[in-house]
Amino acid sequence: MHQADLDYQQRIAELGLDGLKVDAADRDSARKREIAVKDKVPAVLSAIAVIGFFGVLAALFFVTIPEKNAEVIFMMIGSGVVGAFTIVLNYYFGSSSGSRLKTLALADSAKDKP
Repeated sequence: MHQADLDYQQRIAELGLDGLKVDAADRDSARKREIAVKDKVPAVLSAIAVIGFFGVLAALFFVTIPEKNAEVIFMMIGSGVVGAFTIVLNYYFGSSSGSRLKTLALADSAKDKP
């Protein structure tokens, strides 16, 4: 059983390294595209998303949300505004390699089960 654990850890490390290479290449190609075509759209959309995120966050401190609409508003904020902010961060800084490793580990362990 101990050897199986070591093999599993080695496989996770290999998958993680491959995933990091793919992520780095993806970010690199996006940056090269922006430079080549002098595209300002990603930067403008990112600025709107970041300003929107902090604007909505600030508004939550000062605006009273009607109770019957609160659930819908919080769902929209959680999925829309926070989602857009997360995408911006991932685009410019990359996503968490730990998150990728966890996803790969779960997929790999599911393959081993009958």
